Amino acid sequence: MRVITLILCLVWVPALQAQGLQESLRLFDAGTASIQDGQYVEAIEAFDQALAAGYESAALHYNRGIALY
Repeated sequence: MRVITLILCLVWVPALQAQGLQESLRLFDAGTASIQDGQYVEAIEAFDQALAAGYESAALHYNRGIALY
């Protein structure tokens, strides 16, 4: 039973992490598009959701700062 659990963790956890990263990148792109459309509140919300999902990047913080400005 422990071997099966270990195998599932080795396969399942990276898949979940990839999904989380993919969603975070989608939120980042949505926030960036919102800035370009002049929708700064929506951009901040998208960037905050990406941060809450665990995504960190200099571009995310920079774009969030632009939206806050």
